[in-house]
Amino acid sequence: MDVPGPGNKKVCRSDGGDDGDRISSLPQSLIEHILTFLPLREAVKTSILSSAWRHKWVNRPSLVFDDRFWTPFPVVETSAQYYATYGVVPRTIDRLISDVFRVLCYHKGPLREFSLSIPQLSSYPALVDQILLSLHEKCVEKLCIEIDGCKLPSRLFSFRQLKKLQLLACTFTSSRISFDQFSALTCLDLRLTKFPDVAGVSLAIRCPLLSSLIMMDFGSAFNRLDILIEASSLSLFHFVGSFSSLLVKEAPLLKDVTVYRTVSFVDLPRNKDEPTNFVKLCGGCPAVERLSVAMWLFVNKSIRSSEGGDRISSLPQSLIEHILTFLPLREAAKASVLSTAWRDKWVNLPSLIFDDRFWTPFPVVETSAQYYATYGSVPNTIDKLVLNVFRVLCYHRGPLRGFSLSISQLRSYPAHVDQILFSLYGKPIESLCIAIDGYKLPSRLFSFRQLKKLQLFGCVFTSSKISFEEFSMLTCLDLRSVKFPDVAGVSLTIGCPMLSALIMHDCGSAFNRLDIVIEAPSLGLLHCVGSFSSLWVKEAPLLKDVTVYQTASFAGHPRSNGPSNLMKLCGGCPAIERLSLAFQLFKLILQPDPAVNLMMLRQLKMTEVCLSFYQDMWSVVILIQLFPNLQELIITTTAGANQKEVISLPKKKLDKTREYIASRLEKVELNKLQGVRYELRFIRWLLSATPKLVKMGITLSANIEPSHQIQTLKELNGFQRASSTAQIIFK
Repeated sequence: MDVPGPGNKKVCRSDGGDDGDRISSLPQSLIEHILTFLPLREAVKTSILSSAWRHKWVNRPSLVFDDRFWTPFPVVETSAQYYATYGVVPRTIDRLISDVFRVLCYHKGPLREFSLSIPQLSSYPALVDQILLSLHEKCVEKLCIEIDGCKLPSRLFSFRQLKKLQLLACTFTSSRISFDQFSALTCLDLRLTKFPDVAGVSLAIRCPLLSSLIMMDFGSAFNRLDILIEASSLSLFHFVGSFSSLLVKEAPLLKDVTVYRTVSFVDLPRNKDEPTNFVKLCGGCPAVERLSVAMWLFVNKSIRSSEGGDRISSLPQSLIEHILTFLPLREAAKASVLSTAWRDKWVNLPSLIFDDRFWTPFPVVETSAQYYATYGSVPNTIDKLVLNVFRVLCYHRGPLRGFSLSISQLRSYPAHVDQILFSLYGKPIESLCIAIDGYKLPSRLFSFRQLKKLQLFGCVFTSSKISFEEFSMLTCLDLRSVKFPDVAGVSLTIGCPMLSALIMHDCGSAFNRLDIVIEAPSLGLLHCVGSFSSLWVKEAPLLKDVTVYQTASFAGHPRSNGPSNLMKLCGGCPAIERLSLAFQLFKLILQPDPAVNLMMLRQLKMTEVCLSFYQDMWSVVILIQLFPNLQELIITTTAGANQKEVISLPKKKLDKTREYIASRLEKVELNKLQGVRYELRFIRWLLSATPKLVKMGITLSANIEPSHQIQTLKELNGFQRASSTAQIIFK
């Protein structure tokens, strides 16, 4: 079944002119009412009728999965034969379960009724168990399971909010069954239900609101079934089956009673102190008006239970859940086998991480038919992967705070990723990570407005105008290897009032004229490495840590408007303490806007500095003068062409000036030095102008001849130092 979701785009045309068509003009309440009369499969298909009908089926109060929902593939001898006949892999039970989980994930609003009656599931009790697990937190009031031979899981009894429960042709696996947990149950319908073939089976029904109890073709001749009923609101009781004893203990409103015994049970010795009554309607049923029975006996059977535990089961629940947060998702799910106390605790994890550890693809073979011939089974396809993701999402209970999707196999299936994102709507996700290379981000990504952390790795924006202004609660934005459309002008606006950390690494390309505007009053960290046309930090009074590098030159295109400088830090960033830039960017910051206040700067890191030329060396000296509180200086030199422009500040002679003394500089690191005259002159000046210098690290370029290296080191050691504690460390 193909569920119309994010990956399936369908266009509905209307012939009614500009006013729309008649089917689109129906009231929403009427559309939803009509859908309740359609089988689920047909209700899903109505999404193509009109935009007014699109995805309205997800609000249905009831979901009925029966034979009309699923049509199995044609009957052939083997899957390999099917592949040879039709050229595709057959639709397996995994595809069926995948469709069920997709519907459950897409469903929005309260789910009042759920019915599962697909006969193909009779051989897969574990899958039925998984479906039931996914219904937690759905507030289901009516539940129907009709699968012949289906072994009912113990978690069925955790649906305590149920008002109506129907179990048809199912099998209980425990010899002691109690419905005491269903305090809101009003109708219980058990038909063709079986029990374990053991000597003694007890069934206790204590539901204060139960008004109707139907038990048809119940039990077997091998069960010694003892039934205890205590339901103060019971008015209808219909029982036809095999049992050992029946005690209706408290039912003051009971009016209609039918009890028939279909077969005799295998006689087994009873304790001699037990009563011999077969059926007992005690004095608590005075209102009976219609009575139909075969015989009467009395019984009072006690129900006992025993409990045990081990040390791992005695751990506090909070500690168990904390331990699971450190495990990969796949291993956390496996922890259910450790103990009953650990069973299904992983479904309460606050974050779900789907990465390559979650999924192991099948071995690479030429065709699925060849795989079947080699391994005797159908291969794990991408559908199986998506099925497992939807299963986990459906099983999850409680608030989902974090979600991460980084499965490399999904890069060729963007529609599946769209569907997974679509299933996350309505969940209070605060942290979202998508790391799928080449995935085109849908516009619906910007509807997750409650996000506090967003990470996008290797993804592609499809629009040329991107704005993150919708994320009013975002505190961290991490974009890495993100691509943009190959158009002349691309604008990226980041106006998030709560944003404290912005990381953009390896973003853009040489073909983008990417203009970035940042207005984040809470921003404290900015890391931007990539290809961009302009970067304007408009308002960031708390910004302390800035790293900006341009990895590639953009293709030349005429600008129509906007600032002409490559990077602009306006006067609204007075708190910068750590600044790391390519040397050529400094003049673009300082010359157009000399009012930039960097008096708080503590650490300065520059790359692409050509100290072998006088102009660059002098510009660095001037920069050091501008930052009186500078404590750490890191410079990486280059042997490239000389920088022709110099920062236009008053030029003075290098020696004999006290105003150029870096009085607070404590640590200096110089990398890839060539050992030329102006570099040595700059080092000599630094040593004589830094009275608090503690450490100077120097790394020479590997291209220098060994003899020249030795000569350079000797000359450096002979320089006079203003600080008595200064150390020169050669690396």
